[in-house]
Amino acid sequence: MKKIYNKITNYDIPSDYHIIDTSSETITWKIFVSASEFEQSLLIELLNRILTALNIKINENGEIIKTNPNLIYTIPKAKNQKSCKIICFGILPEQLQLQGFNEKYFIYHFQNNTFLFVDNLVNYSNESSKKILWNALKKMKENEA
Repeated sequence: MKKIYNKITNYDIPSDYHIIDTSSETITWKIFVSASEFEQSLLIELLNRILTALNIKINENGEIIKTNPNLIYTIPKAKNQKSCKIICFGILPEQLQLQGFNEKYFIYHFQNNTFLFVDNLVNYSNESSKKILWNALKKMKENEA
């Protein structure tokens, strides 16, 4: 008789695990930005121009989430969840526990949220890179309900 052994796999749950609240009635935009980039005035100036162009006002209809590349974030699914637009500057889809969202500048719809993954702010130093970013942001804004 052949013995069958079960293989046990251990999974580590990250200790730095952050839940992102999307239940606000007024906050419809979540902007993920690297905490290290948030300390650079030129990049914050660029971010402010982007937010102004999209008519996003922090603490009114938008929220900035300063990210760390070592942290894991999750956006829980809630019943009757209000739609939220999420722009991820330099954050990987895996950090939001999303798989199959690998294409940058592509608008993804998932669990009543809209996601856009783009490069870190520091990568938008020339006009051609800014144009690619702006086209994706404009498309995301046009899809606003």
